[in-house]
Amino acid sequence: MRIDVDATGRGFLSVSHVRDGAMLYFVKDLLAELTDEEHGSLRRELLGLQTPYAGRVHHTPCGQFWVRRDRILARPRTFYQRLYDALTDPRHPLLSRYAVAEGYPQRMLHVFFIEGYWHYIFGEDEAYSPPYESYDQLPLLHIPGVVLHESAGRRSPSLDLPPLSLTRKGLMTQLRKSQLHRSVQTRNDSSSSGDVERKPTRLLLAKVAHGCKCSSRRATVEPPETCKRAADSAIRLLLKVGDERRLPASSDYCGALSEVLTPLTSDARARIRVLSAVCFGGAGGPRDYALSAVVSCINALEPARRSPH
Repeated sequence: MRIDVDATGRGFLSVSHVRDGAMLYFVKDLLAELTDEEHGSLRRELLGLQTPYAGRVHHTPCGQFWVRRDRILARPRTFYQRLYDALTDPRHPLLSRYAVAEGYPQRMLHVFFIEGYWHYIFGEDEAYSPPYESYDQLPLLHIPGVVLHESAGRRSPSLDLPPLSLTRKGLMTQLRKSQLHRSVQTRNDSSSSGDVERKPTRLLLAKVAHGCKCSSRRATVEPPETCKRAADSAIRLLLKVGDERRLPASSDYCGALSEVLTPLTSDARARIRVLSAVCFGGAGGPRDYALSAVVSCINALEPARRSPH
């Protein structure tokens, strides 16, 4: 509440950020459960957005933002009524599908659609990026007699997001939506001695854990090829574990992965987290999804690691 919105000169300002204060920014396919044509029809019908859907949305996630009153009033009540009706319709022909490919198989698509377009609804361009890179850069209001300590209100509290529930159905949905499924299928069908399906599960995990430095990357820069190969190993690891354990389509992978993940060193865990958050965080697609799920499973094992027993 101390943010001086007038000083920013913005009519809309997202304040979504992560633990270290970096502002969140995604470039990703919001809804892998929908075809690009279906997604495009939602944009036209609910938002009046006539540009073709290009397979990616530039947005900040969740729904923490400031918006000026005039931006809200710029659209008629009928626009909001139509949007509200669609977002609260449990039988909507498209939005009522379940978000298995986003890692939330018990939730419908309504919230995932709208989080990518809040900025557009309130007057920003179709492609949005935060005007500030860090929460620390936001201007604060001066209140006479009140001293704001350096540590107060400037950083995000250390909170954990609920873990993704990666299911085989969700992963396959992501693969079908992307071009990556072709390379995965080609490698799986290969009869060469280097066939990835013949390699031990632990070796696949070692490739993921090795990852790459990739210490800084903006959304406009492609991850290095070594990072892509490490992320592809994460996908093949999950597919292989699913096949080995004969997991059903609705099965969560964490239980099946615990045997492989438990021996990981702290350095290996750190590398996987960096690979996920810095190299692919918000990039969308199977690589981002699979790495997020592996990190989620690692986080689920952390309490057991810290136990003195």
